[in-house]
Formats: sequence, structure tokens, C-alpha cells
Amino acid sequence: MKALFLALSIVFCWFAPFNALASDLGTIVPGKDLVQPLTIQIDKHKKPEHHYAQILDTNFDLGRFASITTNDGSQVGNQPVEVFVEHKDTSYDLFLEVKPWIPAGDYYFVLYTYSIKNDKLIFESQTIETYYFSVPSWILLEEIDLWYPPLSGQHWELNAISYHTFRVAANYNWKLSIRSIQGFPGLHGVFIENNSEINLPVKDIIIDNQLKEVLKDTKTVSEDKTWQVYTLILYLDDITVLPAGFVDILLYLESSIIH
Repeated sequence: MKALFLALSIVFCWFAPFNALASDLGTIVPGKDLVQPLTIQIDKHKKPEHHYAQILDTNFDLGRFASITTNDGSQVGNQPVEVFVEHKDTSYDLFLEVKPWIPAGDYYFVLYTYSIKNDKLIFESQTIETYYFSVPSWILLEEIDLWYPPLSGQHWELNAISYHTFRVAANYNWKLSIRSIQGFPGLHGVFIENNSEINLPVKDIIIDNQLKEVLKDTKTVSEDKTWQVYTLILYLDDITVLPAGFVDILLYLESSIIH
């Protein structure tokens, strides 16, 4: 499997009259349950202090492409949100979650935090910090539990020697190529996408030791879907070319981003 990651950096400037900071969170590849903690330093918490967080600016759709939450799950947005802090704690965490369907690119958000005591702003508690992160073009390819395509009466079903199901996730245009590690004359591969509406072979190709492009598509990830699932059916024109006994057929699948 081969994945190509590209990241670009763009510097944004934001000026504030007090305690303006900047933090580079680096490159983030969205994945399952990926959460980036943001630690906010404070003086020792003493009641009746109350601590607040607010997003002043972003260059992405907050909530759709990424979200920032408090430790109790409240969403931090363009209105102040109170953050619960344990007695005598000297910091608290906010949590950045980047959604898998966010496009590749460079992003920032401006976070304003402050504290209030006895209904008065603690002026020196105010912090404005600009956070930067990059999302690269990415692709994932993995074999999963077998999905059997519906029977269609095609000749490859009678001549099938093995089935393999895999899934692809990508946030950009992508392609998949295949080759055989060792040659078997007349070895074919049929790729069928798992689709609830229609199940048709994507391509029936001869597999040899030359790397061949077999699938090409646009990004798979959206707010409704992440993976595209395919079953690869291997069959031979003439099964008698296989020697007697146990036979290993080794295949190489390569996924890559198309720029």
C-alpha cells in the first residue's frame, strides 16, 4: 500500500492588544476517534472564579469540518462557553476534533479564553491564541471481512478461485493498481463495488507481473460516507494451469492520490 501525503503551510497574522499567542498543531490526518487536546494554562482555580472560552475567527466551517469542545462535551463557538475547572487546577483542556471529510489544506482558528470573578473580568486572565494545523491529502486501504456480491450468473463465478474484500478511504482523487508477485497465465481479477442500488463489475482485467491501474475515483469521504468497499474475485481461464496441491497466489495492491 502506498499513500502520498502533501502538506502546505500558510502563515496568518492576528493582532491583539494583550497576550496574543500562536501555536502550530502540525499536520493532522483525520481518523477514527482522533482528538487533539488543547491545554489552557490558568492560575490556581479558586472559587468563585468562572472560566470561559470563545472562538473569534476561523477559516473553516466550525462544527462541520472540525469542532472544539470542553471536557463536558459543550461546543465552543462564537459565543462564550463556560469551562468547568476542578478546585485548585492550574490548567484545563479543550478538545479539537478534525472530521474525516475536511478537505486537504491549511487551517487556523483564534481562541479567546478569560476568567471572571465576582461578575468582574480578570483582565490579566485574557488570552488570545491562534492555532494552525494542516490536513494533507490522504488515502487508506485495508482488507476487511468478506462481502459476497449477489449472484449474477457470470462466468467468473463458476471459475472463481478466491474472493477478497477491501475498502478505500480518501479525501482526494485516488487510484488503485494491482500486479501479481508471480505469474499465472490467464489470471483475472473482477472488482465489484458494494453498492445498495446496483452491483456491477467495475473492471475485469488480466493480472500479471506488470502494475496496472484498475480503479480510479474522486474522494470517498463525506458527511454521510467514509469508505468505498469492493470485492475482488480472482479466476482463471484454465484452472489446469495450477499445479496440484496447495498454491499461494500473492497479489500487490497499491493505492495513491492523484494530483
